[in-house]
Amino acid sequence: DATQAADISMPSGRFLSHGRILRLTGPSLTAKNGVLLGGAPVAANGSWTGAKYEPLKITSGSISLHVPAASAMLVWLEG
Repeated sequence: DATQAADISMPSGRFLSHGRILRLTGPSLTAKNGVLLGGAPVAANGSWTGAKYEPLKITSGSISLHVPAASAMLVWLEG
């Protein structure tokens, strides 16, 4: 959503212990410049290097995420 953030909570299951996140950010939803994936720029030709993954904590069998408005994230869950 372009104007509303989302707080997401979901059960992780008993076999998942951690995960990681890559955030997709940019100056606007239609931006072609200044787009970052994992804090690293994405070139016009789609090339991309140097991303930084954020750790995702799983506590008491639950995952909680905050997704700011006008952004997206990729989430990996690992056991």
